[in-house]
Amino acid sequence: MSRAGYILRRAVEAGPAVVGRRVMHRVKPYAYFPDYALARTRLRTGALNDEALASLGAAIRDEARRRIEADAALKERMWKRGARALDRKWDVLGFGSLDIPLGDEWWRDGFHGHQWRLDYFPRVDFVASGIRADVKVPWELSRFQYALWLAEGALAGSVEPDSYVRTFEALVDDWARANPTGWGVNWTVAMEVAIRAVNLLVAGAALYDRLGEAFRGRLIRLLDDHYRFILRFPETSDVNGNHYLANLMGTAVLSSVLAPGPEFSRRVEDFTVEADKQFESDGSHLERAPVYHRLCLDMVAMVAALEIRTTGTLSPRLRDVFARALHFAEFVSGAERILPIFGDCDGGKVLEFGTSPRDFSALAGLCGRSSATSQDDLLVWLQVIAGRETFLDNVADPIPSAGEKSGFLRLSLNEAVAVMRVGAQGLKGRASHDHDDALSIWLRYGQRDIIVDRGCHSYTLDPALRESFILSGAHNLVQPRGGRRYDGRPGSIYLSMRGAPYCDDTGTAGHAMCPSVNGTIHKAGEISGIRRQLRARTVDQGVEIEVCDTWSSGIDTELNWHFGPGIVPRPAGGGMIRFDGGTALQSLSVDGADLESELFEFDFHPNYGRTEKCRGVRFLIPASQDCRLVSRFRLGIGEIGSSE
Repeated sequence: MSRAGYILRRAVEAGPAVVGRRVMHRVKPYAYFPDYALARTRLRTGALNDEALASLGAAIRDEARRRIEADAALKERMWKRGARALDRKWDVLGFGSLDIPLGDEWWRDGFHGHQWRLDYFPRVDFVASGIRADVKVPWELSRFQYALWLAEGALAGSVEPDSYVRTFEALVDDWARANPTGWGVNWTVAMEVAIRAVNLLVAGAALYDRLGEAFRGRLIRLLDDHYRFILRFPETSDVNGNHYLANLMGTAVLSSVLAPGPEFSRRVEDFTVEADKQFESDGSHLERAPVYHRLCLDMVAMVAALEIRTTGTLSPRLRDVFARALHFAEFVSGAERILPIFGDCDGGKVLEFGTSPRDFSALAGLCGRSSATSQDDLLVWLQVIAGRETFLDNVADPIPSAGEKSGFLRLSLNEAVAVMRVGAQGLKGRASHDHDDALSIWLRYGQRDIIVDRGCHSYTLDPALRESFILSGAHNLVQPRGGRRYDGRPGSIYLSMRGAPYCDDTGTAGHAMCPSVNGTIHKAGEISGIRRQLRARTVDQGVEIEVCDTWSSGIDTELNWHFGPGIVPRPAGGGMIRFDGGTALQSLSVDGADLESELFEFDFHPNYGRTEKCRGVRFLIPASQDCRLVSRFRLGIGEIGSSE
């Protein structure tokens, strides 16, 4: 399908009302062009009421200092982060470290060398098609997440606090000069505007008593510019996703200091209603990509914290959203609360403290989970903002050893947790962040990733690179030998997996000590009747996970198993694969007639922009109407340290 065909299909699907809104969305920026042209001349004057921001800042400082005085380890972590921000260094997702920019460097992808031009925001080609560049680099640097690290340094550091304050002021002023409201790549997406505003607000509040009077006026006007921009240019569609939820988070948080009272209450209610729509009844965010689920759960926690701080309570509806979303995250993970990677994983967070984007232990800690120990100081800061230790009572439904929620099957026994992707594609079939991974599994044992897929490296850097981790060959499943199950179709930017085969026939069985789950894809191209059953049982000192695959095919097929970091397979003959010592995975034995196998290396992308070399094994199966392959993974002896 051509790009024009994609646009036509989406227009028909969305309907005239949505198409009309989208046309208005395209035209609307030009109605505001005079306002934003004036903004470039920096002529905006006048004072805004900063009483609410000053009051929030006083409450945050009191609460933060109380915690710092009581916790030497927290003070040390805050001091170290503050020192790094003072040194103007920042880790940009998985790409590596860059200096925090100055001047026109704010528009630059410092890893790949491309710089966007300063133009009115609807005219900026942020995708930069045909150029090896990633817009998330300048976006991440412009989220100002390091600003809160500077605030931490001022609160906990042993050097003069004013050095952190003056650095904060200098960075904000430099960014504002280089990025006039409505101009440049850092204003192209309202989600980025919202996340930046939240960080500027929290950090600015924490430092407010030390900020210069003139700078206070500039900061409150900059926050107001962000607020107005998000209200004018929300990212709506026929099915709203994480971008629109971020927009509503931004307006709710900003209104707490810019429009306290009834308007703040309305903004929180708007966010709550949309969050209730986006988190399905089983708890999963409707885009059905677990790491995006965590990002959206961050948004819920941030709005909840401000609602508690401002009103003294959390509304029942938002509390219910938080509870069911957290329960889903716990359903697809183990005791360590590390999410599996299915679909896209862009590493994004609202507040950043250097932990894995897969780790949601801080959010579990907000719900009083006695087992939720977290090294993510997101927990501390949400508690500081809210002025409360927990947001929910420590009450949760038990996690079954075999169960299904919102497109994911879970199988668990002792320390082993296997999750299999089933069900319809995300965003109500729009598949915005889906891969061709139906029936693929992710297996974790204790703190180790055992079976993984190739993860998610980047979106716009290189179309061929993106295809390498979204097509079926990047996952643990049956596919045509040397080929793919599905070719994809044009998406909003590059290739989309919309229309890929999916599993709509699932089941669970067994009991706690021998649980079982299964799913079936009726047809995937020339392969049909694809059924996968997972079963767990205890063996010796560990666990065995048995994966039984059956299918019918008139062409040769293959099954790939991708192993996590540090796991090195060694063929032992007779359908047996051994693994080098010191790993939780002891062996893989395979039943199947006349099987050929081969080892391969692959690029594993556990975080956006990051690559690790890992290994896998591929089994080659000749065409047959009765294909069957049973893979048995022995786990649990000689486990080594965490892989995440």
